[in-house]
Amino acid sequence: MQWIESLSPQEHDTFVNQHSAGTFMQNSEWGTFKSRYGWKPTYVGIKDQDQLIASTMILFRKIPGLPASIAYAPRGFVLDYNNQELLTSFSQSVLAFCKKHNAAFFRMDPAIRRTSIDHAGKPIEGVNNEWIIPQMEKMNFTHQGFSLDFDGWQPRYVFWQNIAMTEKDLLAGFHKKWKYNIRLAERKGIEIIQGTKDDLPRFAEMMQVTGNRDGFGTRPLSYFESLLSDMNPTGKAQLFLARLNAEKAIEDASSALQKEEAASGRYDVQLASAIEEEKEEKQAQLIKKQTLSKNRIEKLQAELDTLHEFQTLPADQQILSGAILMTTGKKACYLYGASDNRFRDRMPNYLIQWEMMKYAQSQGAEIYDFRGVSGNLSPDHPLYGLYRFKRGFEGEFVEYIGEFDAVLRPVSYWLFTNGLPKIKSILKKKKK
Repeated sequence: MQWIESLSPQEHDTFVNQHSAGTFMQNSEWGTFKSRYGWKPTYVGIKDQDQLIASTMILFRKIPGLPASIAYAPRGFVLDYNNQELLTSFSQSVLAFCKKHNAAFFRMDPAIRRTSIDHAGKPIEGVNNEWIIPQMEKMNFTHQGFSLDFDGWQPRYVFWQNIAMTEKDLLAGFHKKWKYNIRLAERKGIEIIQGTKDDLPRFAEMMQVTGNRDGFGTRPLSYFESLLSDMNPTGKAQLFLARLNAEKAIEDASSALQKEEAASGRYDVQLASAIEEEKEEKQAQLIKKQTLSKNRIEKLQAELDTLHEFQTLPADQQILSGAILMTTGKKACYLYGASDNRFRDRMPNYLIQWEMMKYAQSQGAEIYDFRGVSGNLSPDHPLYGLYRFKRGFEGEFVEYIGEFDAVLRPVSYWLFTNGLPKIKSILKKKKK
């Protein structure tokens, strides 16, 4: 086997796109994107008889205030982890390479399942890769534990959807309420379109709305502009938008109003007849129906007023939600999502997921990755709603093996993981 220290990005990408362990975070376009934020991508690999059999993109970043760097392989090595001889040889070469380049430590978070689990997070028969932990520890890696929330550099719990089937079969597998919400969105005038860089200001605006609503920090517009610019030339990043077709929504609401007004008129006639015939029980039933009908009429009239006002807004303000989808090889990944506070009852987020799955199928993807959820499944947990939304598509709940650190310069590593956080905490307290 031959160690390659300067693998070309093109050769690396070809290998990543064809390998089952490949992810968009190992593509050179992701490295180009991360280079805007202080990371330096490097591509290394191992060849056997001139054929690439292992590869990884290592991102280096200088640690502020220290004479050392971080070395990080996002989502780990691209190789067959069951080939222990290859895993050992590649790991040793990677660590020696990183130490030579003055890294304080090397971190990786392989896209490898820990064990198969059900939707409640309980182990079930299937995959068990826990053997990887002692194997990595033999090579001077330290496992960073099984965190439940978003404590690591990448989420440890995700949902995967198998989309290697017909659209009909895929839709049939969703929870019945999720199928209903998809059809409701279509009926209520929600349309899904593919956006361009010109739509990113609206996406970033909705991301801010989402962050304020759900209590998390958000990225600036420039971040999403760079992401789409760096990842889109090869089609790996696509922006999807859900907009409300006001004309169609007005037509739907007007039709519903006409039907309700007709029903209300029938109740008037029936109630008059019941009064004349002195049928008290029937009168009570009809009065109840009439009251409900008048409430529905008032609601529909208010809805029409809102829709007519909405129709006058600029086109970008008629966009209600958006999402960024990444595709690599046979995998698609829902990376970012954002939504407005308006018309959430029209379920745009359900329809946008469905349309992105169909798009991913058209691109040859077989796995649709919903990305992160919390591993704490208590209904009281602040992130439970995110878990519930993704679970309803009835995919696989996936627990990754976690992060591994290999310490190369102990003093610098301790300062990075313990010293610097303490200094930052002290400075933060002094500012208060």
